[in-house]
Amino acid sequence: MIRVALADDHLGIRTAIRCLLEHSSDIVVVGEADNGKAALRMAQELRPDVLVLDVDMPGMTGLEVMQQLKYTGSPVRILVLSTYADYYRMSNMVAPTTTKYMEKKDAHIFLVDVVHELAEGKASLYNY
Repeated sequence: MIRVALADDHLGIRTAIRCLLEHSSDIVVVGEADNGKAALRMAQELRPDVLVLDVDMPGMTGLEVMQQLKYTGSPVRILVLSTYADYYRMSNMVAPTTTKYMEKKDAHIFLVDVVHELAEGKASLYNY
């Protein structure tokens, strides 16, 4: 089973992501957070395989959460979700096998596949 944690300040987005992920028989959602500080704490305590992380959250941004996880040596792999099509900026902070970037509008198409890629440590030629 792939253990996934969700962090987004919008309940509707978290609910939609959880529903998409739970349709896969080998993915389980182990926790949810609605702000950056809670996301960091959740990732450290629950140790999910993959953290689906919104960029813009109150308390601490998704990018700050990523920096803290990297600083502490966390092995969690991260899927950064954003409503912004800012691939150029995001491409500078992603590593092919540990972090991926996706626009929220594409989640219904690629989310499950990308979570599988991250969990398996597979690199793809592009971010989604």
